[in-house]
Amino acid sequence: MITIDGSFGEGGGQILRSSLSLSAITQQPITLHNIRANRKKPGLRRQHLACVQALAQLCEAEVSGDEVGSDHVTFAPTTLPQSNFTYDIGTAGSTSLLFHALYYPMLWGQQGGTLELLGGTHNAMAPSFDYLERVWQPLLSEFGFEASLELGSYGFYPKGGGHIRAFIPPKHPVGSQEAQGEQDPSSLTWTERPAFAHLEIVAMFAQPQGQRPRKQIPQRMATMAQKILKAKGFASTVTTLNVESASAGAVCSIFATFGNLRAGFVAFGDRGVSSEAVGKQVALEALQFLESEACVDSHAADQLLLPLALRGKPASFTTSEKTGHLETNADIIQRFLPNCQFVLTEQAPNLVLVELKTES
Repeated sequence: MITIDGSFGEGGGQILRSSLSLSAITQQPITLHNIRANRKKPGLRRQHLACVQALAQLCEAEVSGDEVGSDHVTFAPTTLPQSNFTYDIGTAGSTSLLFHALYYPMLWGQQGGTLELLGGTHNAMAPSFDYLERVWQPLLSEFGFEASLELGSYGFYPKGGGHIRAFIPPKHPVGSQEAQGEQDPSSLTWTERPAFAHLEIVAMFAQPQGQRPRKQIPQRMATMAQKILKAKGFASTVTTLNVESASAGAVCSIFATFGNLRAGFVAFGDRGVSSEAVGKQVALEALQFLESEACVDSHAADQLLLPLALRGKPASFTTSEKTGHLETNADIIQRFLPNCQFVLTEQAPNLVLVELKTES
């Protein structure tokens, strides 16, 4: 039984998701206590409870403490996931965050299958579906972690109603001839940024079915973002979208391509916030990264730690910020995979070297 203090480090839902996912992969039972103890509303919220219950179903786990407001959970998986799995969060909770928790155990189950998740697809404080598809998936595919992603419908707060689908290929059993043929003996090194290739602004407004599209909102967001980037010497292309969703929502994203690397930045509209302010917010965040020498954006950095650790080979990459999520996720992973050690070194302003050292 591994005991995890949920108030440690960043102290949020990521500790819960990473711990549950690693428990399922390693088949080690866990106890989490002080869950989100320092948050305004401590304990499990509905979106966190959905993660516990989904993984419990996926791995046929024995669970206690799985209720809203609970500050402790015990989780004991009995099997690795098999075949296909569908889960409806029931709220606008993030399907992307739930996907991160379910994907790695599903992959480790070796049979592959299809994950279908219903809820929110574009949530503040979470990776959007577009980020998963255009940044997370291309980066992971560089070292052999595959998933084909599809968006069935958009889901914004408060009604949700979004639908994402992921096709996960079967994983060859460890030690098999196929697995040996797939193994890459070399370490992964992303410390020198490839030449800049492309910068795209994607601005979207979602409106409920039957309502008139408000085309000026995505255009205003994109125009402001493009203006700020251009002033700093960065040319960009623009895509504006009007889509249907159960709830209205506005989001502006910037995606950067550097050779085989990807980076992404997202800002959401809100009541009382102008479209121009949203465009400015995402442009300034993108500029902080673009003007650094980092290879991986700060959001992708903590998302890369678990797949790199599961890969089991040395790796290093640079990112633009040592976030609380990055430090906390590194610590959690090392608790479950003691042969992996992460070293985070600040080399310069807006440049952090992340090194994974492994022992056979």
